[in-house]
Amino acid sequence: MDSSQLVKSQLETERVVNFVSNRIEMVESNFSTICQDIAGISRKHARLRDKYDQFVKDLRQYADREHTPVRLAINSYAECVAGLEDYRQVMIDRMEARILLPLQAYSSNCKKARNDLKGLQVVKEKEIAKQQTFDKIKVREPANRSKLAQYESEIHKARVESERVMKETQDQAEMFEKKKVEDLKKIFGDFLQTHMAFHAKALSLYTNAFQFLQSVDCEEQLSVFKQNICNSNNTE
Repeated sequence: MDSSQLVKSQLETERVVNFVSNRIEMVESNFSTICQDIAGISRKHARLRDKYDQFVKDLRQYADREHTPVRLAINSYAECVAGLEDYRQVMIDRMEARILLPLQAYSSNCKKARNDLKGLQVVKEKEIAKQQTFDKIKVREPANRSKLAQYESEIHKARVESERVMKETQDQAEMFEKKKVEDLKKIFGDFLQTHMAFHAKALSLYTNAFQFLQSVDCEEQLSVFKQNICNSNNTE
């Protein structure tokens, strides 16, 4: 390989390294941001569950002081709300296991991909160094055929190794890209399915809660109320 071919090969290596490196950096940066977003969503859901837990507690305290018809309805209503909040915790746990952890894994995935690129650069630098040494020997010792032949052999080995690592690096970059797309489909699909399951559960439980409220018989409540008034008057 002459100097012009070596320069062309070096430029091609730099082009591949820069392209793949930029893709890795883009994935690492954006996945890190998205990971922070998902973690923030999980924390907000956790805080929201605490608020709902307090809401359920207050509902039950109120129900304890009500007459039977309203007390039964409010307790059943509170059970529905509490049940959904248990399911909210399931959603939070699933988000951490199925979304956060796979996204966080891309930090090490990107680090490994960068190390693979460094391997290509190291091999190419060795090839260039051997070629430069060979060029100097040709000028200084043009008659030293054995030495030139030795370096030609080493250059050939270095070139073969460089081509092998280049192909391997390109294959690894393709695998990284393919896995990224597959992971995106699964991770964000799980995000949607987790939330759809939660909202489906919410619709079911809130429908039941609404029906419990509507089942309260106002006349029965008033009857109990009037009876208690009479009882209190009789006591006095």
